[in-house]
Amino acid sequence: MPAARRTRICPRCQGRTAAPDCCGIVFAARRRWRMTKALVQRVHAVARGRKGLDEETYRLRVRAVGAETSKRFTREQYREFMRGLAKLPDVKPLRIVAERGRMVA
Repeated sequence: MPAARRTRICPRCQGRTAAPDCCGIVFAARRRWRMTKALVQRVHAVARGRKGLDEETYRLRVRAVGAETSKRFTREQYREFMRGLAKLPDVKPLRIVAERGRMVA
């Protein structure tokens, strides 16, 4: 049994069609990818929190993929940066232990 074709509503003429385009608009075209605030936060959380990179090392890795800041990553730079971080070992989280009334890391 063949799969049913998805019908879409054209934003220009408001007609319903199963065709891949209508009125010169290609429905499969995607929006331009960009770094969102959530993606930048994810990069920082992984790089600094999970992998324990200091500021200098973080900046060197950002420049190594060809960007000045993580806010200006392209899709490929973001993927390359995250793949590089995935290869690094995770840092052990600091355990704070109370020892005779004082906090010790």
